[in-house]
Formats: sequence, C-alpha cells, structure tokens
Amino acid sequence: MAYAKILVPVTGAKSDSIALATALVAAKPFGAHVAALFVHDDPREVAPYIYSGAPLSQEVMQSIVVGQKKVADEAGRAQV
Repeated sequence: MAYAKILVPVTGAKSDSIALATALVAAKPFGAHVAALFVHDDPREVAPYIYSGAPLSQEVMQSIVVGQKKVADEAGRAQV
C-alpha cells in the first residue's frame, strides 16, 4: 500500500524545516504528496488551563490574547 499524502504540522519553529525535509524524503519513494498545516493554539482557550486558580482581569486576558496573536502571526510569516 502506497501512502498518498503526508501531513506535516508546522508551528513556525526552526525545527519545521527538519520535519518538512523528513516528510519529503519519506514521500519520495511512494510518490506521495506532502502538505504542511500551520498549527497554533487559540490563547483564549489555553489561558484558563495555564493560569488555573488565578483570577484574571479582562485587561490581563486581553493582553495575553494580543501577545499570543502577535507570536502566532510572526510564526506564520516565518520562512522555512
């Protein structure tokens, strides 16, 4: 059975190039297609788990969301 598609999750990290290169090497003998999926957490959903037990004001929560969006946007623009 040949693999038709290999999905590679990428996050904007330097290690993305290693993951993509590995997927391309694995795909070649099978003639498979490699697809990259940019993945990042939604800070609105993650913050309650990180700061559990500590009450957060709306301003602090908004600051976390804005900061994490900036990080995700920069990662999304990263060149592999």
